[in-house]
Amino acid sequence: MPQKKRKGGPFTRLAKCRQAVWEDYKRKRVADERQNTALLETIVSAWQKDGQRRFPQGAPEFTGASIDQETIDRLYTFVNQNGGRLDCARTLLFALHYHAKAQLNGIDDKKIGFCDRLFKSEDGAMEALPAQVGVLLESYLATWASRDDATELIVTSQWLALWFGLRLLESHSVDAGRIARLTPHNRARYYVHFSAYFLYLIHIIRCYGQPTYFHFSDITEGYAGYMDASLFLLADYAHHETGLSEQVPLYRVLTDAWASEALLYSIRKGYRDHLHHVWNVCLLGLLFFEAGMMQKLDAAWETYPPDRQNKIKRNWILAGLLHDIGYALDLNRYLIPRLKPLRCFQALRDFLDGLHGEFNKLEKSLSRTLKNYFSFADANTRLDHGVTSAMILLNLECADETPHQNAGASLQWIEEIATCVEAIGVHNLRHVPVNPVASPLAFLLLLCDHIQEWDRPRIETTQLGRAFSGLLANHQRVYPECTTVVNRMRTNLVWQDNAAALPDAELQIALDYKSAAKEQYEPAVIWFQNSLDFQRVDMDAWPDDFEIVLRCVHPHNGTVQSNADYLEMDLFEDFIREQDRYLSLLDWLHASRNGCNGVHYEPHGRLWDEEAGEYEPFEIFSWHFACGGRPCRTKSNVPADLYGDYLGWKKQRLREAM
Repeated sequence: MPQKKRKGGPFTRLAKCRQAVWEDYKRKRVADERQNTALLETIVSAWQKDGQRRFPQGAPEFTGASIDQETIDRLYTFVNQNGGRLDCARTLLFALHYHAKAQLNGIDDKKIGFCDRLFKSEDGAMEALPAQVGVLLESYLATWASRDDATELIVTSQWLALWFGLRLLESHSVDAGRIARLTPHNRARYYVHFSAYFLYLIHIIRCYGQPTYFHFSDITEGYAGYMDASLFLLADYAHHETGLSEQVPLYRVLTDAWASEALLYSIRKGYRDHLHHVWNVCLLGLLFFEAGMMQKLDAAWETYPPDRQNKIKRNWILAGLLHDIGYALDLNRYLIPRLKPLRCFQALRDFLDGLHGEFNKLEKSLSRTLKNYFSFADANTRLDHGVTSAMILLNLECADETPHQNAGASLQWIEEIATCVEAIGVHNLRHVPVNPVASPLAFLLLLCDHIQEWDRPRIETTQLGRAFSGLLANHQRVYPECTTVVNRMRTNLVWQDNAAALPDAELQIALDYKSAAKEQYEPAVIWFQNSLDFQRVDMDAWPDDFEIVLRCVHPHNGTVQSNADYLEMDLFEDFIREQDRYLSLLDWLHASRNGCNGVHYEPHGRLWDEEAGEYEPFEIFSWHFACGGRPCRTKSNVPADLYGDYLGWKKQRLREAM
């Protein structure tokens, strides 16, 4: 008697379900009730078995990973033990995504009904989809944070995405009743973005926090689809959790800004990412909200009614997401010099010089106009992207109106966003002081904007242009080499009960930088430039019971193959002493070496290096924010070309030492 053909294990059956859903979507077929029932029965069966994956013993080792191998090992074990639940959630999200996506055109209540069933899991055999994913995220984040020493939390872009996913699932924006009230088309649109975002989070989990380990291909748009979903859901969260007016087209503004990123990369030399940057800045600030930083900066916070707390929170979301929205105005300034090949003909040279002159003239005119709106713009002689961003925010409420209809922002909107406009407008103005108590959002933006330095790639513009041209012409995936200066952020925030909390002692934040030998950046210039920004904080107004210590941790310079130990601070001091125009920086340098005025330089710090398996020497520069502290102040403005001057000088010095 022939044996009955086996259907395979639960993981195989779930994979076949995803394949069937994909085939239906690709061939534009509509699954009938029998197919839909079979899909759910397969997922329920796998859910009840909750099998483990049979992975090889031991997690893979990653070179240059943003999290340590010990944490990766724990995350690997988690994936092994929760393989069944992960694949069930993934299959539900996969089916939800493609059923909703297929029905965005010509949709009706009957067709959207199966998407509702997938989302709610109403048959009782499984938890609702948001609850399933929420349990996985809670357990995964707890596993990530459960270090043996239990004294620090590693924060990466992936961790923030997972953290926000958990907060999103707990919010009103994922309320089933609210979603049910959407029109069928908008419900399908929401499901497409919801599933895309959480499919990528499942991908992060399955890759042990290293999402580039495997290619993300669960949605046709790949990573770009995830980012689009991220912006959609964060905007939706702002509207439905914090009460942001639906009249404010936050999602559209963010996607429009995203569309200009490629132009800025290809035109401006040294341009760094701003899409992921503003996303991470916003989430980092929300994390500090959760941890209790606002209670420290604003003594009356606990007495505020929920409406007022929500108002401050939505102002923060706008500040975090839109503080760099005005960067696009830099486009013309950097475009004109890129037209250098055209200057071989006198008439063209005259034309380009005229463009440059007109741009400067119009820029000054716009700067004068902005000074009429913002008091903090008075001392600004050149168009500043923060001031421009504040102006865009001021008119965001009427962004969808045509110019002849635009009567300007309403008084209600101006009052609503006053603290946000201030925070954005002053964040890049070094002459404007920041009071952490009177203007807590301005301080929080200043802090988060400086902390968020990881995952901000730089690309050489000529190389990018050539690679892009080759990609289009030959259909080959040729990408230019990207560089980022910071590997990760470490903090002593306490993770307990699925939430972050401030430690009992000072809040410590450390940025682990990569080797300066491999990246084009200068550590001492970073320390100095950050000091200029942080000296704006009014320490006379600093809260009595709150302290923050921010450290920049840099490996010792390895560019010189000799016995000499070249410290970055020593090189910077030599440069200052040899350049008369920079002698005023000696005060800052001496204060840093002596550890006074809120700044401290440590030349021979030793930290454990996971990859090397030993203690490695580091230069550490720290800022201490505490009541009574006095930041070091420079006596004069620093020339704008400090970085270029020092870079050229340093290259020559190291070349001579080789």
